[in-house]
Amino acid sequence: ISVIHHALMVGPRLADQRDRLTETLMRMNDEVKGQEMLAGLGLEAWEVMDDEEAAFMIDLMETLRD
Repeated sequence: ISVIHHALMVGPRLADQRDRLTETLMRMNDEVKGQEMLAGLGLEAWEVMDDEEAAFMIDLMETLRD
């Protein structure tokens, strides 16, 4: 299904670090080492997912699981 993507979500324990983690991940593509790590994961870059997109993904995965 083309609308399903891998996602990295921050849980309640790290909620106060969300912005810092997002900024770090978004900058990975700016450095050679970060680009190599992304390539190793099969990614070109990270994308920010808003709450609505995350809720959709969760609903879709729960539907597919049942």
